Amino acid sequence: MRLEAQQFDRLLKALIGAFDGEALERMVRLGLGVRLEEIADGGALPDRVCKLIEWAEMQDMLRDLVWAAREANEGNAELRACADALRQAGAMQPAPHADNRDEPMPIPQQTGPAPGRDYWQRVEAMLDEVQRAVSQLSRDVAVLQSQMGDVQKRLDMLPKAPNGSNSWQTLLLGSSGLILTLLVVVVIFLLTKGG
Repeated sequence: MRLEAQQFDRLLKALIGAFDGEALERMVRLGLGVRLEEIADGGALPDRVCKLIEWAEMQDMLRDLVWAAREANEGNAELRACADALRQAGAMQPAPHADNRDEPMPIPQQTGPAPGRDYWQRVEAMLDEVQRAVSQLSRDVAVLQSQMGDVQKRLDMLPKAPNGSNSWQTLLLGSSGLILTLLVVVVIFLLTKGG
């Protein structure tokens, strides 16, 4: 969710008034689970807060940012008023647990940094790689089936034993022989594929 210019400016001023540099870093680390330098490295406090708000908008974590700020500085009247104004304007959803606005906002539980654009690009690349591997596996299975058909044809061409059965075929295609044959073919296929 993106804030309107006036809402953005009010939140910017409220955060600058509520936190100095160290307190802001601590609030972001403890409240959002990320390091401020990962979002806004260096620069003056207003620039860092501006980048923090923009990051929260892009990550859909604006509500989390305001909750964390209110929790870290409960006594700041401007921060409370700004959060209430944003909630009333529909820029933030209300806290899921609270009907009482005087109650502190909870800090969302996170196990690590919020996934950013780089994270999702890596996920997409991994999914593409998995899809390519599955496609290759499908082609390999088709080749293996073709090779099994060739093995069956060759077995059918072996000479028959005097009792009318094909001794090679019986050996290779008997109950445990079939498994052995499949394993041999798979191993040979994998060896030739890898080389």
